[in-house]
Amino acid sequence: MLYQSADTTIKQIVKRDGQPITALDYLDMQNTLDNAQVVQQINDQKIAYWNNNGQIFFVVIKTTEQRHENYLVSFRRARISDLKKDKTLTAEEKEKLGVA
Repeated sequence: MLYQSADTTIKQIVKRDGQPITALDYLDMQNTLDNAQVVQQINDQKIAYWNNNGQIFFVVIKTTEQRHENYLVSFRRARISDLKKDKTLTAEEKEKLGVA
């Protein structure tokens, strides 16, 4: 199960204004995560990326220390220019996302 704190919810609403992300996208998050093209594990966080009709989105999920709960940290559209410069993504991962 994926949880989202009240603070994160407020942050997402305020900072994602104008992005093509709807309440339905949050409700369909598990399906989105299951179909992500790239998933990275960095320390206690997982980052999942997917290409949706040429727009790249990503979600950051943090797992608690006891590994019993997963919390949404961020969900947003990525800038292609940032992804091209991202050193944590391999060339193969960038190719999967269509930003190589």
